Order: sequence, then structure tokens, then C-alpha cells
Amino acid sequence: MIVRDYCQTYRVNTETNKTAADQPTPRSRLHRLPERGSYEVASALAIVEQVGHGTVAYQGDQGLRILPTLLWCDPETVYIHGSSASRAIRDLADGRECCLNAYTLDGVVVARSAQHMSVNYQSATLFGVMEVVPEDRKTPELAALVNRMTPGRWDEIRKPSPAEDKSVTVLQLAITDCSVKVRTGPPVDDEADYDLPIWAGVVPMSRMAGTPIADPRLSNDQPAPRSLDEIHFG
Repeated sequence: MIVRDYCQTYRVNTETNKTAADQPTPRSRLHRLPERGSYEVASALAIVEQVGHGTVAYQGDQGLRILPTLLWCDPETVYIHGSSASRAIRDLADGRECCLNAYTLDGVVVARSAQHMSVNYQSATLFGVMEVVPEDRKTPELAALVNRMTPGRWDEIRKPSPAEDKSVTVLQLAITDCSVKVRTGPPVDDEADYDLPIWAGVVPMSRMAGTPIADPRLSNDQPAPRSLDEIHFG
């Protein structure tokens, strides 16, 4: 079985992975500060992979629904998983259009006026239809998810039983279009405000893994594996 390696930094080549989905559409085109955006699927997937979680919105039978979920990628698409009995997973598996978003919060932009307070961020929004991953690819993708959560963990743990495997559905997004928007840098204040005696700047933000807390039912004094040091979510 081939298991993708998520122990290394996820990288894509935005020059060699261009597709028709890289073109803006009426629903993906950015109208507010479009110079901060792009429409490259590879760039969107790089943000999704960095973050590792997000939301999927779709039209359910009883109205709009939004699903918070873990996310993992390959250079072509993004994946989600869930219980095969889940209403959301069943709804998405039947070919409904959906919208997926993941974003980072990189810093609080502290401006000299309320009008220009902001945040630095990276946001990726992808549109398309979810497709069920075939059975022969499901286990490798679940392994990729486990290794995205905790690099190298798949080799350390008990593998799914047939019943456990059957209870899980993996979906992949057939991407039709996307948009990426990024803000970086200091506040952009009104020119007249720069002389005000008010501190302004950026407070960087990050999410870091804490010290592992051992399960009280560990059978012995096993140390935490070094792979836990590689956990990262944006």
C-alpha cells in the first residue's frame, strides 16, 4: 500500500499545476481589494494543507448547512472524511455543489483608528462537488489523514478492521473554481493619522502544539513519540 508522506512541508508548483479551475468565475472573482487575491488551485491547496481544518457549506434538504471538518490534500484536490451514517457525508456524496474554506490568522493589525484595524490572514475558498473515494484508495487516504494529523503515526498504530473501514467514507472535492486572498504587512492608516501619538503595528499570531498529556490508561510508562513534535495546524 502506498502511503503519502506528510512528514515533509507540503509544496506545490503554481507554474506547472495550472488547470481550467485556475480561472476566475462570477462566484469566485474578488471584488474587494482584488490585488490581494489569486485564483490558482495550487495556491489554495497549499493554504488548506497548512491549516489542516476548515468548513464545508452546502444546501441541505432543510436549508443551508455548514460542516466543520479536518482537511488534507494532494497536489490535485482536498479530502474530507466522516461516518458513513452521517447525514452531511451522505448529502455531500450525492453530488451537491459545495463551498470549502480554510484560513489562517497570522496577526492582529493594530491601526491608529478603528476604521483601519484589521488582521493578517491567508484564506482559501474552493468550489465544486464532492466525490466518493473508491474503496481501493480509501485506506491510503485515511493513512494520509492520520499522518497529516501526527506525522508518521500510521506506522505506529493498529490499522482499521474491516468493520471500522466500512464505517468511514472519504470524499474528494472535484474543484471547479477557487479564490485565494492574503493580507500581510503593517496597518494602512489615513495619511493624517500617522502623526498621532498612538502605537500601531502588528501582533503576530500562531497556533503551537502544547506538551502532550498522557492517557491515564497507558499500560506502561511509554514516552511520547518524537513524531508528536511535528504536529502542526494553521
